[in-house]
Amino acid sequence: MNENKRKKIIYLALVLAVIWGAYSLKGKSGKEVAVQAPETVTPLTATVTAPSVRKLINIEQKTQTAWGGDPFQLRRSVTTVSKRVLSWHLSGIVYNSQAALAIINGRPVKVGDKIDDAKVVKIEAKKVTLEHNGKGLTLTMAKG
Repeated sequence: MNENKRKKIIYLALVLAVIWGAYSLKGKSGKEVAVQAPETVTPLTATVTAPSVRKLINIEQKTQTAWGGDPFQLRRSVTTVSKRVLSWHLSGIVYNSQAALAIINGRPVKVGDKIDDAKVVKIEAKKVTLEHNGKGLTLTMAKG
């Protein structure tokens, strides 16, 4: 449906709504009905009574139960800091005599790059040597 056809349908619906509104304002005799506002307005008054307290609740006892904790009390949570376990996964090696590239943990790296606090020292055809905290690590390609 194109734009012009859509506009014509909307305008037609608008005209029909106006005609329907004008027709519905007329009474059964065909005369227009005038809506009059009331001359005096009486304010609404209501009395609200507080419900009677039947049973006192022991807050100290409620805080000891599982569902009765105070929602406004600040709770101190103990956070544990876990040491991240470093691991390196060698996915592939692109070895060329001019430039070598290894894919470790899904990232391409070359000699001198760092990955997870380890420096790439050497890339060979079947293995990659990393240095982490002064220790040498060798990653080898799995057969596959």
